[in-house]
Amino acid sequence: MKHLSLDDIIEKIDAVQANVETRQHVQSNTEKQSDSMRAWLEEVPMSHELCDFMKVSRGTKMHRSDVTDRILKYIKNEKLADSEDPCCIIPDDELIKVVGTNEERRRFMEDKKAKLTKEADEDPTSEVKRYKANNCKVTGVLTFFNFQQYLNKHFDERYDIV
Repeated sequence: MKHLSLDDIIEKIDAVQANVETRQHVQSNTEKQSDSMRAWLEEVPMSHELCDFMKVSRGTKMHRSDVTDRILKYIKNEKLADSEDPCCIIPDDELIKVVGTNEERRRFMEDKKAKLTKEADEDPTSEVKRYKANNCKVTGVLTFFNFQQYLNKHFDERYDIV
């Protein structure tokens, strides 16, 4: 049997502890991901503005994916995609009621960037938080890639009250 020095034992304990902490972190992230996925799988209450836009009765609950599909169909049917840049959406008055004006979307993104920057500053070891903060683009332009973030305000448990 090989005799280990105290330093070897401490090194092995540190390695095991790091492994346990990594597993706990992965498990925590998996739980967070399953919570966010659950939000997409459950029918959720919607704001009155979103119900009115979708022409459903107030208090209706829908899957977020169904809401996204309906809005994408609306954009296609109303030909709201920019002909010069097909990734961009030029919202009409009805869609603006749901996603906000250019100025409202710009303010939303400024607030989001400030929040991400604060989180990154509070946790300087997190490269992911710093990356998100640095790559958050402040713009009021509506695209097929960012429109869902402007819908989040329309999904809230408080809308469950009819």
